[in-house]
Amino acid sequence: MWNLVPWLLSIAWPIAARVLTQLGIGYVVYRGLDTAVTAALDAAKASMNSMPADVALLVARFGFFDYMSIVCGALVASLAWKQTKKLVSKPPGG
Repeated sequence: MWNLVPWLLSIAWPIAARVLTQLGIGYVVYRGLDTAVTAALDAAKASMNSMPADVALLVARFGFFDYMSIVCGALVASLAWKQTKKLVSKPPGG
């Protein structure tokens, strides 16, 4: 019975270490992309100050910021998914 415990730990530990590493890297990548996209959206909103009021109203009314949020969210999700797939498809030794 006690010989079984070290054997199970030797099998489970590399898998657990790999999963925890991938979760950590995935979180860091996602948070970095999310921060970059948020900064870009804030910069776009701040640049609206130089626009004439009528043009700014039209841009806001046509949902430009909703469009940008959806597109940027899709980009972040796509990049995070691709990065996760790369990490998962790597062999355990490489």
